[in-house]
Amino acid sequence: MLKIFKALKEQERYLVTILLVVFLFGLAGISKQFYYFATSSTPDEGGTFREAMLGRVSSLNPLFAQGNSVDQDLTSLIFSGLTKYDPETKEVAGDLAYKWDISNDGLSYTFYLRDELYWHDGEILDADDIIFTYTTIQNPLFEGRIKTLFSDITLEKLDQKSIKFTLKKENAFFPGLLSLGLLPEHLLKNTAPESLRTAGFKSHPIGCGPFIFVSMSSNSAFDRVELDAFSKYHGQQSFLKKVVIFAYEEYAQLLGDADSFDGVRDLKEEDLSKMGDDYNIRALKLPRYEAAIFNLDNKILSQQKVREALSISLDQEAVLKQIGNGELVNAPLTILEGYENVYDLSKAATLLDEAGYKLGEGQSFRQDADGNKLELNLVTLASEGKSGLAESLQSEWNKLGVVINIVALDAGTLNLDYIANRNYDILLIGQNLGSDIDLYSFWHSSQAKNGQNLAQLKSIDVDLLIEKIRKTHNFATQLELTRKLADAILADYPAVFLYTPYYNYAISKNIKSPLIPENISVPSDRYALISDWYVKEKRVWK
Repeated sequence: MLKIFKALKEQERYLVTILLVVFLFGLAGISKQFYYFATSSTPDEGGTFREAMLGRVSSLNPLFAQGNSVDQDLTSLIFSGLTKYDPETKEVAGDLAYKWDISNDGLSYTFYLRDELYWHDGEILDADDIIFTYTTIQNPLFEGRIKTLFSDITLEKLDQKSIKFTLKKENAFFPGLLSLGLLPEHLLKNTAPESLRTAGFKSHPIGCGPFIFVSMSSNSAFDRVELDAFSKYHGQQSFLKKVVIFAYEEYAQLLGDADSFDGVRDLKEEDLSKMGDDYNIRALKLPRYEAAIFNLDNKILSQQKVREALSISLDQEAVLKQIGNGELVNAPLTILEGYENVYDLSKAATLLDEAGYKLGEGQSFRQDADGNKLELNLVTLASEGKSGLAESLQSEWNKLGVVINIVALDAGTLNLDYIANRNYDILLIGQNLGSDIDLYSFWHSSQAKNGQNLAQLKSIDVDLLIEKIRKTHNFATQLELTRKLADAILADYPAVFLYTPYYNYAISKNIKSPLIPENISVPSDRYALISDWYVKEKRVWK
């Protein structure tokens, strides 16, 4: 063939060369078309997902993550519980446990662990870790907000793969409580329960969830937390090999850097357009509300007329306009409809007059007969969002002649020194109601001292309704009873329920299959299907 080619004239060789090149390119094109016809694209392992959010890291120990959405997001990726909320079915599903049995009387639950469960350090996870986690919470010296949720429960290890929980009172919502991330006994068994909050584990956690904690660094602008995919995770392995979270102190800085991330949480409505066409925007509505909670043990606020006056003197629509996007809520459960804001400044003034707090001539504030000002401390988290809301409430209540002092605190101080000790007159806080309609932890009198009944409401009617709902397994009946419960709570004016915020979430179009369930109970549920997210692709033969 080479001899024949050399025997050709120069023009003939040139023409043959061109024809050969054309033939080869054509063959390559046909081969490529055949390859794409005979193969399909599929996700491949690898890649990094980088996300920014507003807030700072406080504790990566799951027992202390409540109340801080940054901590909740991170611990949901690092830790796993016996159960989990499935946003697609809206039901509680197994996680570390693959099934559970319920006794005929509804008081005993036996959970069965999956095979081959591992901690991130390679140690085996078994029933001892479950016993350790929940008996730690039950220890009198434990200082977490979740303590009272498990106080009336006894645990029994049946074998290394099964654990029996026995309740004193029936609770149809009990399996959902066990979504709490577990602690490794082999690492923490010698740590005193009262020291867990400050122990080094909070910044160097070892969990059993889909991602391993690698490192955390901080500066004045943000905390940076790096996670790697866990190869021995009991669930679906993540295609993503790394997740890096940036938790920003200031919103302006977050917004300025937003387009350098794959995901951005906490965007304000007016800033969504700034993300451009490279992002998909999701508005996530959660079973959560912002509320101003009155401490009923406070001398002034123990008077119902004062609480009612403060409640009806708030123009909630005006407050919402000042702070941004969200939806008004006027009941202790966000799914309840038909409850409206009552705004009556004149009636509020009359109620305070009747309670003995009157405006003196030429005065801007009210005082009692002894000349004591009607003055209250409004305690909240020191964050941009909370500060603006606190100032709005302060302005509204000032119109009524009530002096409001805003006390803004970091998360650790707020939880440990103020919430734990009930050291506030009014507490401005967000409360997430979770995946069910159980209001026990928020309003039952047993939760007033150490639980999340932050108003310290003690009502026999409320307690009986909560307990009746817990014994009811039919959702329609539960909902009917919950409306009666809401009426009973609202009759005491223990709080002003303000609004449900929208969580605007931007995710880059470079992230493939970014499935985010429609029905999420907490912001971290957006990660429920993160194992399906991917960056890289490969082709496989059909």
